[in-house]
Amino acid sequence: MKEARQTLLKRLQEASEVFRVSLDREEILRESLRSLTPEPFSEARIYLRQNGRFVETLASFKGKIHRPRNPQVVEADWLAEIPLYRPVLASPSMRKDLGMKTPHVLVTLIGSEKTPLGLLAVGAQGPLDPGEDALPTFASQLSLALSRALLKEELERRKEELEATNRRMREYQRTIREYELEAARGESLALLKDEDLRDALIILGAMVHDLMEQVDPSHPNFPYYQAIQEEYQRLERRMREILQGIRTQVLRKASPHDLNALILRKLRRIERIFPAAKVHLTLRLSGEPLYALVNKKLFYDCLESLIHNALEAMEGKGGSLEIRTSREGSWAVLRVRDSGKGIPPEILEKVRAPFFTTKPGGTGLGLYNCDRMMRSLGGQMEIRSKVGEGTEVVLYFPVAGEREQ
Repeated sequence: MKEARQTLLKRLQEASEVFRVSLDREEILRESLRSLTPEPFSEARIYLRQNGRFVETLASFKGKIHRPRNPQVVEADWLAEIPLYRPVLASPSMRKDLGMKTPHVLVTLIGSEKTPLGLLAVGAQGPLDPGEDALPTFASQLSLALSRALLKEELERRKEELEATNRRMREYQRTIREYELEAARGESLALLKDEDLRDALIILGAMVHDLMEQVDPSHPNFPYYQAIQEEYQRLERRMREILQGIRTQVLRKASPHDLNALILRKLRRIERIFPAAKVHLTLRLSGEPLYALVNKKLFYDCLESLIHNALEAMEGKGGSLEIRTSREGSWAVLRVRDSGKGIPPEILEKVRAPFFTTKPGGTGLGLYNCDRMMRSLGGQMEIRSKVGEGTEVVLYFPVAGEREQ
């Protein structure tokens, strides 16, 4: 026993440097078991307290340290009788509760009587003397080291919680700002619910069309009439974007539609704009019908907005536009990619915000309305862009179930 005591004290002296400086719980536990096995004990286990129970955390048998696959959980009545830093000779039933393999086992509490951190159990093939003071000394040093490590973990956990709370606060603040913008937007759009305003726009469009039909291109005022027509078309497009915003507030119902069919139907209506803009359109639609939950009116509005954005990004110089659909897991995916000038990173992070625009006369509602539509459908919108190479907008729609189709 004297040799065992000297061995343990020597091992404690070697481990004390780790105990003194380390704040890593795993390192402290492993150093403890390395110091206890295979000499003077053939077996050692540490059980840390979790939710009022003692759970086996790390074990060593004959010097081989391992983390148990099925940790032993100790909840026995005899735990209340284990003193702090005073080893108790374990009875056969205690050894069974602890899952110890060796016939002779000493158990001691580590931590404090008010706040126990865990249990330290050591075993040997031969008899053990609970009166030896080397093991209590070792347990005391282990307790101090573990207390510091657990305090560090607790501080890190509290820090993470505080950071998470700060993130949530920032999210709440952003949400409040969005609601404020929504309120301002709602007030500014209330006027557009007046039928007279929309009727006036329709009448103006008809007059401009008739005027262009009657005036010969050689007439000296023809360029002015043409400018009026272009401004009317721009006004009509902006009005459509704003009205789309109203519809995203009013139209919430989604139903199964084949995205490929909707895209083809929309493109047939606007196919003339691509040759005029010197843009080569490429369609890569999925081979089979791609049913997704969408609101048809909002989808048409969003697709048209994305196409117009792509054409404007090419600045009249021509280029390529690709529209692609595919099935990706539970998503029906639509990709609209252009070869335009691209969006700088500092602008890209703002383009979803309502009223944000870098285009003269723009409303800043096109991408905002698309994003709002996708979120209302349970989908999402991603925007990827690189200056000088172009932009890709990806819409993820929930796939419609077979019964819904």
